[in-house]
Amino acid sequence: MIIIGVSGVARTGKDLFCNIFKKQMKDRYGLIVTQMALANELKKDCEEFLRNKCNLDVWTNDTDEKTKFRNLLVWYGDLKRKETNGRYWVEKLAKSINECKSDIILVSDIRYAHYPVDEVQWIKDEMKGRLVHISKYEMISIPRKQGDKEVFEKVFVNPPNEHERINDPKVKAVADYRIEWEDRVHDGVTDLLNDKYLNDVVKEFVDSNSSTHTWF
Repeated sequence: MIIIGVSGVARTGKDLFCNIFKKQMKDRYGLIVTQMALANELKKDCEEFLRNKCNLDVWTNDTDEKTKFRNLLVWYGDLKRKETNGRYWVEKLAKSINECKSDIILVSDIRYAHYPVDEVQWIKDEMKGRLVHISKYEMISIPRKQGDKEVFEKVFVNPPNEHERINDPKVKAVADYRIEWEDRVHDGVTDLLNDKYLNDVVKEFVDSNSSTHTWF
């Protein structure tokens, strides 16, 4: 089984990368890819409490409802990390991975390199996986003096909180592969899954790893 961890701050397109990757691996090689997340283990832990005590669905896609319990999930997730030096969630997810029969597992939310043996070390050393880091940017025009040629620069998505601001550079530094892609929504693209630019970026990742992984 091939295991790939996907990292990057919020809103950089980690789930989008996973969806395009799954489509390409199925279409090109007929391989079954399963996406998993450490956050799902967190939701499983809190599911019964939120349902029975708060009448809330931890799996909801409703943004307004999510805001009602987001702080609880953040607090509880951080508490269990502190209690176990970052091991609680990775060890729970490892059990699910060991029970999975897919050809490839994507872990779509590798965020921490704080403790000596944290999420990064777990995915790379213990699970013998590869780590991908994703950054997203917009091309923003830089104000220039009148008459000068218009100049653009990449403006990257910023970390949404202090945890990601501290950890993301550490995670990126040890990633096996780094992706920087442009915000296509900003460019007016609506069908992101089939967008040629985004698919070419993922295809480059797949092709570049063909020498270390046999996808067939």
